[in-house]
Amino acid sequence: MQAVKATATKLAAIVRPTAETIPFFPICIPSGYAPLADRSNLAPQALSPARRTPSVMDQLGDSIMAIPLYDVSVLSFLQTVGAVAGVLEKGLAHCKAAGIDPETIVDTRLAPDMLPFRFQIVSVAHHSAGALDSVRSGQAGPPTMDPGLDYAGLQALVADALAKLKAAGAEEVNGWEGKDVVFALGEMKMPFTAEGFLMSFSIPNLHFHAATTYDILRQAGAPLGKRDYMGRPRLKM
Repeated sequence: MQAVKATATKLAAIVRPTAETIPFFPICIPSGYAPLADRSNLAPQALSPARRTPSVMDQLGDSIMAIPLYDVSVLSFLQTVGAVAGVLEKGLAHCKAAGIDPETIVDTRLAPDMLPFRFQIVSVAHHSAGALDSVRSGQAGPPTMDPGLDYAGLQALVADALAKLKAAGAEEVNGWEGKDVVFALGEMKMPFTAEGFLMSFSIPNLHFHAATTYDILRQAGAPLGKRDYMGRPRLKM
């Protein structure tokens, strides 16, 4: 108990901000995001060595456990995409039992200004297996929707994404740390490191579209619960 209290006290002392220790960083607003060539004015304000505050990582040093990039990305993708595959299977079973044409689900929108179910599934594949392809090439972009995909085609797309994720090797993925990845949307370009792209962009996008997939099927009456969305947790073996 004393060791736990000591660690908590150490963390609190490190992360407690003061007026003298908080450096200035500019705020980047997405709607006004500058292209790569115009971002020279967005560098953080330089701090003198005397005012520089060591980061939490600097101060805790070896007491911080490193987590492999493969574990926080690919294994997380597998859990969520595997859950989506199960949600689609339950959704199809519900359609058959209730006499619902599953193709009507494919074009269903959760709200009028949202994209349909088809796009949600395409995005699940894009932001998981497709994210790995983006890191490999160093170039990323938004998903494109195939209007010809039916319910069975969407299930096949998820199965293909799962197969690609399972084929990804830990050595390859862990070797991507620090690799440049640029997300381009028209003239806008967003620069990332591989780990920043996977953890701060791909994973949130994946969960948004997986949750919307769940919500559309739940709204249609499919007997789904939180465990279906969560998928299979990685238990200690």
